[in-house]
Amino acid sequence: MQLKLTPSARRALRKALMPAIVALGGAGALSAPAMAANSISAATAGHRYRHGAVPLRPGAHHNGAFSSPQAAATTGLLQYGGGVGGVGVVSGTPKVYVVFWGSQWGTQSTNSQGYVTLSGDPNNAAPDIQAFFKGLGTGSETWSGVMTQYCDGSGVATGATSCGSTTAHVGYPTGGALAGVWVDESAAAPASATGNQIGQEAVNAAGHFGNTTTASNRYVQYDIVSPTGTTPDGFNTSSGNFCAWHDYTGDSSLTGGAVNSPYGNIAFTNMPYVTDAGSGCGQNFVNSGSAGTDDGFTIVGGHEYAETLTDEFPAGGWTDSSGNEDGDKCAWISSGAGASQNITLSTGTFAVQSTWANDDGTSGGCEVTHAIVGGGGGGNTVTVTSPGSQTSTVGTAASLQIHATDSASGQTLTYTATGLPAGLSIGSSTGLISGTPTTAATSNVTVTATDGTGAHGATTFTWTVNPSSGGGCTPSQLIGDPGFESGGTNSAWTTSAGVFNNSSSEPPHGGSWDAWMDGYGTPHTDAISQTVTIPAGCNSDTLSFWLHIDTANTSGSAQDTLAVQLLNSSGTVLSTLHTFSNLDANTGYTQESYNVSSYAGQAITLKLTGAETGNGQTSFVTDDYALNTSGGSTTNTVTVTSPGNQTSTAGTQIKALQIAASDSASGQTLTFTATGLPAGLSISSGGQITGTPTTAGTSSVTVTVKDSTGASGSTTFTWTVNPAAGNTVTVTNPGSQTSTAGTAISALQIQATDSASGQTLTFSATGLPAGLSISSSGSITGTPSTAGTYTVTVTATDTTGAKGAATFTWTVNASSGGCTAAQLLKNPGFEDGPSQTAWTW
Repeated sequence: MQLKLTPSARRALRKALMPAIVALGGAGALSAPAMAANSISAATAGHRYRHGAVPLRPGAHHNGAFSSPQAAATTGLLQYGGGVGGVGVVSGTPKVYVVFWGSQWGTQSTNSQGYVTLSGDPNNAAPDIQAFFKGLGTGSETWSGVMTQYCDGSGVATGATSCGSTTAHVGYPTGGALAGVWVDESAAAPASATGNQIGQEAVNAAGHFGNTTTASNRYVQYDIVSPTGTTPDGFNTSSGNFCAWHDYTGDSSLTGGAVNSPYGNIAFTNMPYVTDAGSGCGQNFVNSGSAGTDDGFTIVGGHEYAETLTDEFPAGGWTDSSGNEDGDKCAWISSGAGASQNITLSTGTFAVQSTWANDDGTSGGCEVTHAIVGGGGGGNTVTVTSPGSQTSTVGTAASLQIHATDSASGQTLTYTATGLPAGLSIGSSTGLISGTPTTAATSNVTVTATDGTGAHGATTFTWTVNPSSGGGCTPSQLIGDPGFESGGTNSAWTTSAGVFNNSSSEPPHGGSWDAWMDGYGTPHTDAISQTVTIPAGCNSDTLSFWLHIDTANTSGSAQDTLAVQLLNSSGTVLSTLHTFSNLDANTGYTQESYNVSSYAGQAITLKLTGAETGNGQTSFVTDDYALNTSGGSTTNTVTVTSPGNQTSTAGTQIKALQIAASDSASGQTLTFTATGLPAGLSISSGGQITGTPTTAGTSSVTVTVKDSTGASGSTTFTWTVNPAAGNTVTVTNPGSQTSTAGTAISALQIQATDSASGQTLTFSATGLPAGLSISSSGSITGTPSTAGTYTVTVTATDTTGAKGAATFTWTVNASSGGCTAAQLLKNPGFEDGPSQTAWTW
């Protein structure tokens, strides 16, 4: 739902705008903002504004607004809305992709914590936003637990206020909710984006991150953060009585209409630069001074995140009878139960609000902490091993095996990757990255492994692709029929009907023809496209064309648009180079130019799409295209000879392995490096691998050789380390255990022995009661939190990979509350006669 301005800020705004206001008040609550006599009435679940918190202006549409600061939450339990297309809540491990939208964000850097920083971010909010979402699900935080009580699926009926035993609950963001960050500086963000434009940016982000199926977006939300000074959907204007809102692309009530998403329905948040509204959107709501400058970003961001988890496609999830979601019911509470406060995550301390818990007593309440319900998405821990930095060469095949483990046995891992160099892909079931890189560049690659419960882990590394040796480039112009002089006959362009034009109404820039898109004055869409392949050896590539825009649209806002995009062979948007609008109207032609060198070696489709809303005609006329290629390089050729796959035994020193390499240029000094070597092995700068492997397993080893000019070559092979023969690890079964919920256990030390002397044993466990954990040395400690009977398996592993295990039951009894059974009446049978003093006659 929408997050409204705090009342003090709204009152000040309305005082300046409305001479007559009517005060709204409530017992025990701060005054709500005044409403004009002709204001829209409160929404209901069936109202297009939904969820009962309506912005001031007619035409607002999004999912509720933060209500006024209050001393107590609104009453009434949340009810299940039946789902939209079967989707009610985020019933897997939640993922958040943060998108900093627009070139206004300025120059991008990285701080010491690894967070993106931006020169156009005056309050340094970007790192705080990233750290907040990265920290959720870490450090045993339980703010996220409140949301896990809600569910969807066939086991929960429409109108239900609680979940049955067969329902799928909201997931817990184990290991962190942050899944990716993108600074989209391909164009400026609109000064006042419509809901449709914000949703389209979410679609662009899905394509950028490789989430190109309905399934890959099922448990995902995109946080579209607009730059300072912009007013997305009317934020921080007289008509925009909100701080943020969330929605989904299929909502037809978005300003500008529903978004056409090729990737299925996508959940997203309109996250303005909320400090532009000062205290009205939470600045210093919890913390004073500079420490509270960005309070609003995490209070508001957390509000919309929590509501997306419990009402992913509004209003198919959980809302009350007035349309409020879990965040709305607890918004802006400044004191008492459920007051906004700081929570500590592994990434720092952040201001948050409470959210609504149906299971708080019999009538519900606002909570900041809550036990995880329904497994919270599984709670498994997936660990992905970093392969280290990679180096490849354009035109030379590459292969890299990614390894990952799951804390739960029997899980199948699915692999995805973002940022892979062009030409490479990852096997979803194997984790093998393979292919032939086509473009010289350095990429930041993130590989994510996800198990069947939705738990996931990731690793990030760099992959440098060097230019091919002797590739060269023949300068050329790649666009066919660049001036449309074919008149539409056998043209290289694919266009909408009527786009080819030779009339004097819209004269060409040169020649006799041009491409005239739109100009009808009614809702209309035209498009032109052409596919070209940029040679891999050409590293200086520029797209240009001439553009004329004229318009009769006098709205003063960007309503009619022309999007210039690059697509891949499957139709996924690789980049939106620029979006023009009726506000860019000009009297003649201007030349537009874009650097597209990063797409060398790829087949790309250039597509321009013009869309009119019908509020006066806007014509987009283009002519005289060119995609000029040049550049290329000639480097030395370094060839590395593969030694073939290797096999060794843990604990046994290997015979030195010399890697052989040659250089096409004489007199070069070669330097060898390696990634992926088994633990215990190393490579010298001269290429000799030596050592004693310590751990059993199979590794993908890449040896890279560079000469003094920077030219390099590499080879990849597997190295299998078998367990040392005869090692036997025996774990002593401690027998069945019994504890009480809420009472710390006495440390239980698990004992194990190894048939080989000198081995270090590492312990792990599955199935432990919630609240207990095992150290690597085998000590189980903690305070069990949930009554039940658990099957626990403890495994001990030595440094050769040999392991043993023991399985036992652990029963956690419910807490007795500290009561010792007793009969309290004195002289119960009056046997002391009349002299007794216990009774009064």
